[in-house]
Amino acid sequence: MLNIALFGPPGAGKGTQAKKIVEKYNLAHLSTGEMIRKEIAEGSDFGKMAAGIINKGELLSDEFVVALIENSIEHHKNVDGFLFDGFPRTVRQAEILDEMLAKTGHPLSALVSIDVPHDELMRRMLERAKIEGRADDNEEVIENRFREYRAKTLPVADHYKVQKKHFSIRSARWIKIGRYAAIFLLPIIGFAIWFWTLRLMDSQPVISDEVRIAMIRSEKMGKQKATLVLANGQKMDLKSVPAKPLQDSVEQVPVAQPSVPETDVNESEEVSVVENNKLSTYDDSEFWMTFEDGTRVHLNYNTTLKYPPHFGTTTRTVYLDGEAYFQVAKDSKRPFRVITANGVVKQYGTTFNVNTHVPGITKVVLVKGSVSVLPNQGGEYKIKPGELAVLQADTQDVQISVVDIEPYIAWNSGRFVFDNCSLESLMNVISRWYNKDVVFESEDTKKIRFTGDIDRYGSIEPILKAIQRVTHLEMEIQGKTIIIKK
Repeated sequence: MLNIALFGPPGAGKGTQAKKIVEKYNLAHLSTGEMIRKEIAEGSDFGKMAAGIINKGELLSDEFVVALIENSIEHHKNVDGFLFDGFPRTVRQAEILDEMLAKTGHPLSALVSIDVPHDELMRRMLERAKIEGRADDNEEVIENRFREYRAKTLPVADHYKVQKKHFSIRSARWIKIGRYAAIFLLPIIGFAIWFWTLRLMDSQPVISDEVRIAMIRSEKMGKQKATLVLANGQKMDLKSVPAKPLQDSVEQVPVAQPSVPETDVNESEEVSVVENNKLSTYDDSEFWMTFEDGTRVHLNYNTTLKYPPHFGTTTRTVYLDGEAYFQVAKDSKRPFRVITANGVVKQYGTTFNVNTHVPGITKVVLVKGSVSVLPNQGGEYKIKPGELAVLQADTQDVQISVVDIEPYIAWNSGRFVFDNCSLESLMNVISRWYNKDVVFESEDTKKIRFTGDIDRYGSIEPILKAIQRVTHLEMEIQGKTIIIKK
């Protein structure tokens, strides 16, 4: 989604130029000026109050303007983004807009500034006053509006310069080219979109070809399925990867009480005003999903992930029971936290695997980037790529070691990789994935070690044959049961 704010002093012609930009990029035009004039024309209480303030050349309060914008955003659904015209007008409004758009997962793409010389602005405003009969456009009031703009509105540009989202078009010959300003603005908008796209690509996780193939094979095999329970209790069966972020794919229903934290942590927790949704896979299924911020998560079998309908403005927090592979979108202002029964995983943008299938233990393997793990009681431990962190619930210890990460993450790309694994542990995985019971006729065979690489989406018969060749055991399928004997 493309969100642009058109910025400039009174009389710069923002409304005139906005029309072509809106048409070209299919944006909803949100003009605070038009909204306010409509309220004034209708004689509403808000309109009467606004008229008195505007006639003095002063700015309306942030609360009133924000209320207008929020109401308009809610009423525009089928658009590719928004063009904000005349908003934000103060740094506080800019901060509120950032927070508002962060909740949707689509932050402001660019602030495009139209800079016009003061003399030309004054000429335009006085001419407009004659043509349109605007009572507020006399020279004294106009000068006051310019002072208000310099004092309260101009700092908004600096706010977005820090974020590298500010673009400007300047000219000393606006008298001659004013009517053609859109010709100059469209290339600026185009460059802003290109720059925004590059930033987005840099922050968004990329799906490898190997994983894309795994997703296709998983769905064809019928493994791509999960159950989603919304905050209002509505239950949905999902059987394919959603075309858009899962937080945007279903209607979220707010509830009166806040979420109950799943576990206590040593950091301040942002309290949500809605309950968490719950996404669960089965013993023989998996599920890929994308959050509104671009973070991608692959849930392994028998896994539950709880998450809010929308992430907050200071943190992105989810709760995991089972195993999941995370590719987290970069966001330096909002750390991503995975809370498990045994501790917390915290980072800002990276790739890692979390496994809690063994009771009382959380295993975290870092693929790239940097993360830290925090036991429920204790300090923070940072781990590096290629390291495994094991959090022990009973002792609150954290053990960190260098490992071959492939056996821990191969399942994400469609393979089972076992490294000196006991046959009992191996068959436990096979049992769940293929929905089979396993019977060992001899207890000794459970301790046999196995090392190998198995296709996760292959049929069970050749997989069992491969295991038989390595272990020299007999494996027979009888209905839903695999019998293992010497």
